[in-house]
Amino acid sequence: MRQLDDIYGELSQHLDAYKQRFISPHVPANPEAQPQSFAFDVKAYCILSHAALEDYFETVSLSIVSQAIDAWITRRQPSECILMLIGRYGIAYSLSDEDAGPDVRIFDTVREMLVDVKKRFSRDIHDNHGVSVRHLRKLVAPIGCDFIPDGNASNAFVQLSKERGIYAHKVGAQQVLAPEDAAGFVTDCLRYAEWLKEELKRKGWV
Repeated sequence: MRQLDDIYGELSQHLDAYKQRFISPHVPANPEAQPQSFAFDVKAYCILSHAALEDYFETVSLSIVSQAIDAWITRRQPSECILMLIGRYGIAYSLSDEDAGPDVRIFDTVREMLVDVKKRFSRDIHDNHGVSVRHLRKLVAPIGCDFIPDGNASNAFVQLSKERGIYAHKVGAQQVLAPEDAAGFVTDCLRYAEWLKEELKRKGWV
């Protein structure tokens, strides 16, 4: 299983490569430069950075869910992640009304519940698209971590998600972010990604 530091390291490297390729040639800004001189580079930068961030949060979330379930099955170790997952999907159990017949062990009952929630969570991640605040909340809360980005990060996720949507679905989009603004939004998103990694490590995940 890939560790959180490795997943974050790959994200950071990808984002830095995108910045060097698409943004650095336009910074510092040339006062005489017209938007069309950097439009395609900014669009590519936002779309690729958005995809890398989306993959990061999805990969981290699946990793924590797998670790939490494995910890319960192998060591009976409870966690906020397990509680949040079961609560998120409203998983209930039933007991037999018959006198005869073998009873199911509590361990097996919980294990079946966790197998179910993992399948549901994986399906939701597959259907998730983007790093908007509402999408990220559904990835972060179920793994037992508060989704409370600071104002800069929250605004950055909103702006990057919006711009990515425009650039990806409207080929003729005329207005684009200034290169330095696009880089600033991605930097703020990366800063939250690092905070999440450290917070999960503080909780004991690897």
